[in-house]
Amino acid sequence: MIVFLPILILDRNVLPRCGHVWSSMLRWWLSVAVGVRVEIRGEVPSGPCLIAAKHQSAWEVIEFLRLLPDACFVLKRELTWIPIFGWYISGNRQIVVDRSGGVRALKRMLGEAQIALNAGRQIVVFP
Repeated sequence: MIVFLPILILDRNVLPRCGHVWSSMLRWWLSVAVGVRVEIRGEVPSGPCLIAAKHQSAWEVIEFLRLLPDACFVLKRELTWIPIFGWYISGNRQIVVDRSGGVRALKRMLGEAQIALNAGRQIVVFP
């Protein structure tokens, strides 16, 4: 991800592609280095939709970045505070939720989700 730092400054429209490239390289490296294999069952959606997935590790996020190059993740605000990773999130049009925000935060999340769906993006949430 450090390699993509200049893009954070230059062009936000390139960020989804950078995430896709990064996750593809990481998946390849993990398959070579430690033999990680991935099995996908069913169809990967191509149009706007909501994907609710069980979150067990960082691996799901990496795979969704690879499978859905312009996915919109719903995530907690605290993740944006992580150096480099948080900067990438902030610049990549994700739905950031302030969990202490109550109903106001929920309404904001729903509004942003509708905008993402209208733009043809897939929304990924880990309930």
